[in-house]
Amino acid sequence: DPTWQIPLILPDRCTALMVAPPGGGKTWAALDLGLCVATGLPWAGLKPERPGPVVYAGAEGMAGIEKRRVTAWELANGREVGSTDFFTCPVPLLIMPGEVEEWWQAIRDKLGNRLPVLIILDTVASALSGFDEDVRGAGMFTRFVNNTQRQFDCAFLGLHHMGKDVTRGARGSNAFLANFDTQIRTDYIEDTHALSVWVHRHRDYDRPRQTWTFEGRALAGALAFSPTTAEQHKVLTDEGDQSAPRKIGQGLKDLKAFGEDHAVTSHILAGQVAGGLQEGQTTEDYLADVARLERLLAGQAQGRLQGYVMGKGKGLRWFLEAPPAQQSEPSPDK
Repeated sequence: DPTWQIPLILPDRCTALMVAPPGGGKTWAALDLGLCVATGLPWAGLKPERPGPVVYAGAEGMAGIEKRRVTAWELANGREVGSTDFFTCPVPLLIMPGEVEEWWQAIRDKLGNRLPVLIILDTVASALSGFDEDVRGAGMFTRFVNNTQRQFDCAFLGLHHMGKDVTRGARGSNAFLANFDTQIRTDYIEDTHALSVWVHRHRDYDRPRQTWTFEGRALAGALAFSPTTAEQHKVLTDEGDQSAPRKIGQGLKDLKAFGEDHAVTSHILAGQVAGGLQEGQTTEDYLADVARLERLLAGQAQGRLQGYVMGKGKGLRWFLEAPPAQQSEPSPDK
């Protein structure tokens, strides 16, 4: 039977790559995975089978990860993360003689008699600084990963950029794919903070057909991600096109929101477009859908929906230009 770090997505003691374009949600997804492993809390409902210390190595933005993103995760999940359960450190530069050995020793010094169960490296390109991501670079990185895994008997997850041709996957040599047990893909929509994660390949196990989806919400100066249903993800990714301009226009027409004097709030418009409580839907789920649509409206107010809105932030007001007949009549308030 398969043994897992997190069931279905991350095999225990595997070597894995998480691949996405820049801005594709790799860091958010890896951070969430790592913190769940470190604390033993479920990731998208999947409980880690071997929780324990996690090392997160990154070249840039470590202060932000440690202070803001981890704090946001702690607040969202009601769980503090110990400094030896999850800790950050710089990425070792593979081109520098002796740096990898010093990096290993720094991990031992931090953890004492404990061993990490997962090491996350953000990104492959940072570790290979000074090398091309060709066959030679792929070989060097693979040796580093395998040696690190032998040192600590742990899973290793490297974050890697997608190539220019996204259909071919990871940037650089095909060896980046062939040399790893698992490849995970992510996708992220910045406007609505919609994150999706799926397995592209398992070497030894059947690939799950499931895609795990999440929504990021602002918290403590960062984002905290929580799982979403398929329907909720459709709204966030416009697959259901709930915020299509024609639907927003129809919603405003139904509300008779003609002209600035009759503009409505995001909450009222979201409730109108959501269409009321559906059969079998709880009030709590309906209100959550309305709130999610409100965030979607706010995210697109300066984009494709800018023709329907005035104001900023909580002061957004939505309206249609008044028809000519109405424009000729003075407003009752004038």
